[in-house]
Amino acid sequence: MSRTRIRAAAIEIAAKALAAGESNSTPQARHYTDAEAVVDALGSRICAPPRRRTRASAKSAGGAFETLIVRGLAAALDDDRIERRVRNGVRDRGDVTGVRAPGGGRLVLECKDYGGEIRAAEWTAEAEAERGHDDALVGLVVAKRMGTKKFGDQWVLLTMRDLVAILTGRRNHII
Repeated sequence: MSRTRIRAAAIEIAAKALAAGESNSTPQARHYTDAEAVVDALGSRICAPPRRRTRASAKSAGGAFETLIVRGLAAALDDDRIERRVRNGVRDRGDVTGVRAPGGGRLVLECKDYGGEIRAAEWTAEAEAERGHDDALVGLVVAKRMGTKKFGDQWVLLTMRDLVAILTGRRNHII
């Protein structure tokens, strides 16, 4: 949305608010003049288009989220072997290493911070590919939940096949 359209919408909202606050019949044109003054006084704070995430800010947010997950898991499981994994390009093996299922199988964790957006099918397919690259038992997705930075409040996405693998300790290709 352009600055001009944002400004026009802000003026419309402010004019309606001014009209609602008065009980007498002040001319509507005066409300628009007052609203324009308010919007102009706020300037770029109200008329700026929404900021888009840059590659650098996305990378930074993703790294911070991975660190949150690693520290949280290491503390919750009392296991200092859990750590962020070095990127492997096309043969990526997940974002977090050192996590084990109760039966001992390795888990691949793919961390995603998309500002609360969930792309379950895309991400679980990516986690499955990375599970294969690592020859792990299960690949699962840890997704950032909008509005909270608490470790325990984040989402975990996995398929029923992966849940069964975690519970039984083996991959069942029949399912």
